[in-house]
Amino acid sequence: MHVSPSLLITLGCLSSALAAPHPRVHSPDHFWGAYSGGADDEWGLCQNLGPRCGPVLEHRYATYVTKNDIDKLANVGVEILRIPTTYASWVKQIADYAITKYGMHIIVDVHSLPGGINGLTIGEATGHWGWYYNDTAFDYSMQVVNAVISFPINQPTDKPGYVPAWVLKYICAVIDRMACINPNIPVMFQGSFKQGQYWSDQLPANANLVIDVHTYYFERNVTSESLPSHLYSDARWFIQTQSRNSFALRERNLDAGLDAMYKYSHGSCYWTAKCSENATVTGQGSQKDYWNFEYFIDQGRIDLSRFHNTE
Repeated sequence: MHVSPSLLITLGCLSSALAAPHPRVHSPDHFWGAYSGGADDEWGLCQNLGPRCGPVLEHRYATYVTKNDIDKLANVGVEILRIPTTYASWVKQIADYAITKYGMHIIVDVHSLPGGINGLTIGEATGHWGWYYNDTAFDYSMQVVNAVISFPINQPTDKPGYVPAWVLKYICAVIDRMACINPNIPVMFQGSFKQGQYWSDQLPANANLVIDVHTYYFERNVTSESLPSHLYSDARWFIQTQSRNSFALRERNLDAGLDAMYKYSHGSCYWTAKCSENATVTGQGSQKDYWNFEYFIDQGRIDLSRFHNTE
């Protein structure tokens, strides 16, 4: 059997601060330090900036990820871009360029929803859980879905009492809307860190749905040395680990992710295309040393020719 997998990359930077998928970013270009006023989330940043918030974030959107980044990714064979974005931001220019020039496929990942879905800083504010059982927030969410017809909601929490009924209502509404537009386009749903079997009996039998099971190796007992066995078993391409992160093993682990994708699947998603996050890790370096796919491109480490026509 001939396998023709697609190299799928998460841009991981089209959120409020755009240096990583989370609005709270402390990056080497000092964007967060320069503009946040000490805030630890998007709402605080905008409160501190006042009327300057819009122009500051618009400039960040326009300059952090550019057409040059799309060119660089396309040149090493990237065919699919997953673009995490908040419910308040936009991705049209980058998406249009990737589609029209390179024929890329785009997965628009609505990484947060109005009110807050897991108390983290992604897309809104620390400690916000206001999306759950809030009809106003739900209606706003449907407006987001209508606007992007995407693959929305990132990592809804599995906190007891919060998730099942309300998340199920949301995902069924998204499936219905997508089916009315184009039933051939799948909806991708991050299943609240639950396996597909948990949801399958509660979803329509004809739902065109992909369950995205997130695995974070930096929150499990995984080291750089032991990572490849997990990459092969989980197919989660993420090379920062919980402990003993190692520069010497980065390239081996990068190759393990490529091997797993091309030998055993039709696609995988490296996290992320571009990252300047300088948060510390256990072991060597900082997050940008493990999250930044463009670093490996610049070092000449991405060679997909050896995977072509894989049997």
